[in-house]
Amino acid sequence: MSLTTGAPPRAIRPELRTRRTVDEWELEVGKAVRAARKQQRLTQAELAQRSDVSENTIRNLETGKGSTLGSLIRVTRSLDMLDWIDTLTPPAPAVSPLEALAASRRR
Repeated sequence: MSLTTGAPPRAIRPELRTRRTVDEWELEVGKAVRAARKQQRLTQAELAQRSDVSENTIRNLETGKGSTLGSLIRVTRSLDMLDWIDTLTPPAPAVSPLEALAASRRR
């Protein structure tokens, strides 16, 4: 789910994957969080209270000044955007590496 629209996340253009800096990514994530907050008609103070983080944390996150992963997860959870976080996790391997090793030893 997109942070800004509630739609499935759009694919990131391949040329942007390597060209963006960390600062640029933080700014893009911050813009998305801000848009989601405004879409839900929440103030920064209300979102901070819901997320159990400081208002300064919300400000820093929205302006691209950085935040912890824990704070980002708390905020996205409060915005009901955990599907977006799920898109950041790699898919589970089809076969466990330990199972593959065990199978190779049995041969």
